[in-house]
Amino acid sequence: MSGRPGVSVVLITRNEAARIRRCLESVRWADEIVVVDQHSTDGTPAICREYGARVVTRDMLAGFGDQKNFALAQATQPWILSLDADEEVTPALRREIETAVASPGEHAGFRMPRLTSYLGRFIRHCGWYPSPVLRLVRRGRGRFTEALVHEELLVNGPVGDLGADLLHRSYDLLADHVRKLLLYAAYDARMLEQRGDRVGGLGALWRLAVKPPAVFVRKYVAQGGFREGWHGFVLSAMAALVVFVNYVRLAELTGWLPTPAEPGPAGEPPTVLLMANFADLVGGGEESLLALAARLDRHRIRPVASVPAEGDVAERLRALGVPVTVLPLPPVRPWRAAGMAWTLSRLRVLLAGERVALVHAQGGRGALYAALAARGRRTPVVWHARTADADRWLDPILARLAHTIIANSGATACRFRAWPAARVIVVPNGVDLGRFTPGVADPEVRRALGLPAAGPVVGYFGRLEHGKGPDVLLAAGERLQLKVPGVTLLVVGEGPLRAPLARRAAAAGVHAVFAGQRSDVPALLRLCDIVAVPSRQEAFGRILIEAMASRVPVVASAVGGVPEVCADGFTGLLVPPEDPDALAAALAVTLADTAAAAIRVQRAATDVSARFDIHTHAARIHTVYDRVLEDTGQ
Repeated sequence: MSGRPGVSVVLITRNEAARIRRCLESVRWADEIVVVDQHSTDGTPAICREYGARVVTRDMLAGFGDQKNFALAQATQPWILSLDADEEVTPALRREIETAVASPGEHAGFRMPRLTSYLGRFIRHCGWYPSPVLRLVRRGRGRFTEALVHEELLVNGPVGDLGADLLHRSYDLLADHVRKLLLYAAYDARMLEQRGDRVGGLGALWRLAVKPPAVFVRKYVAQGGFREGWHGFVLSAMAALVVFVNYVRLAELTGWLPTPAEPGPAGEPPTVLLMANFADLVGGGEESLLALAARLDRHRIRPVASVPAEGDVAERLRALGVPVTVLPLPPVRPWRAAGMAWTLSRLRVLLAGERVALVHAQGGRGALYAALAARGRRTPVVWHARTADADRWLDPILARLAHTIIANSGATACRFRAWPAARVIVVPNGVDLGRFTPGVADPEVRRALGLPAAGPVVGYFGRLEHGKGPDVLLAAGERLQLKVPGVTLLVVGEGPLRAPLARRAAAAGVHAVFAGQRSDVPALLRLCDIVAVPSRQEAFGRILIEAMASRVPVVASAVGGVPEVCADGFTGLLVPPEDPDALAAALAVTLADTAAAAIRVQRAATDVSARFDIHTHAARIHTVYDRVLEDTGQ
């Protein structure tokens, strides 16, 4: 239709070569096709380019919702049509879409009925049709929910309805349906557990004996599945089976149905339990765990996770498709004996129910609980130590109980010198370097933060606590403003020192913007002319890698694992800790000598790409898993 506003079609893909052509052929009429591909190995990107699509390669960082939101952000046309690779726009639907965008009125989005094919037959009963889906949206007016599957598009404004069908070709083989059922059964069971659902007594009779047949009757009789013949019978039976399997898995999770501690079926990858140390994103350790979880090879291991409470970590793990159990980790104290015993009991049930072959604990407390719960089960524990500070109580115990200790730096590994028999392997943290790329600073973000339109910005990213040295940076800022007028400190993070630091900055006349905890670190790094890491202690220094990958010069304290990440004078500048004069001088020379800083920045980008990419990190962790499992016969 001539004169209509442009339409972008966006898709996310991974190994969709077998079915993507039909989808792309149906949208050749679109003004733009954007494909966000998750490192397909079957030629999917090449096929998409055949159809004129712009292909962006990106890891799935936090589930399907996040990936689709990224795809929305790549579109350039006024209207966006979001599709899945197994969907097809009919000519009738195309005509309705073009009419709708030409005269949308007040509508910000449009729904359309979806007609799904199951085992080669389009299904109009069993509750599968019309099943309207919201897929057409004005650019900038819609966003997907952050969800693992069945993510929904939310639109800011009125929504209209189209009449023509969007075709959806789902399962071609019954085996595909069965595989997906088994894949998500554990996830669904945990969702039931978190809602407080339980299997026991009369409830078990209802959930396991009555509810599945009731679901079959509802699908097959009340919703007209019998009209679909054999297909309707199979669909209804599979719906009942989903309910039954979910509640059996719930019974195993809650300990109502005992499960033997035995390996899974032949050919099934071993299960690894990732034990998170914190419920929220309090530092680089949690980001490192989440990045690892996103890139573990699901053909080699099956990851499940435990978290001490609900929060950001649990939500993001679930979005990655990792089943999550909430398992509090009370402090190891005599007066907390009851809570400790309850946690150990629940952990034993989890190890048995999931047939865990290896525990990867992210903190010392979790490693201790795992080692105690695994006694008698021959389940090895890998303790991931991310701090260089020794724990005089836990270290000697875990040096003996943990099969392997992963240290994130040589500085952290030195923590275990007193126990030569301990098996310590240094695996540097990995960073998703694709998120941290150079680019033009967003003026809207700058304005929203209250940063001046001109003048250098020195960035600080980290907890506002004594060990991280933000007070040292502020003292250096007092000196720096005398050498570099108009300089601003951008302080990103939260912690107990925020209020006193803000008061001190105001009293000293230092222009400092306290941005609080933020999730848009890549965008904030692009605002910075330099990043400072003034730590008094630092086991690794993740923000150094993120800044170096973003082509931002760095100045840091020469403590802990920092010299292992940043080479003084080569990829950055290092100064003594707790020396604001030296820090101010290094910041000033970096801002003044831009040519030398640019050389260090280029070297730094090459170095982090070679040493700290998340894919390299995941491969090293897999090697550790393989060795541990081989040693223990798992």
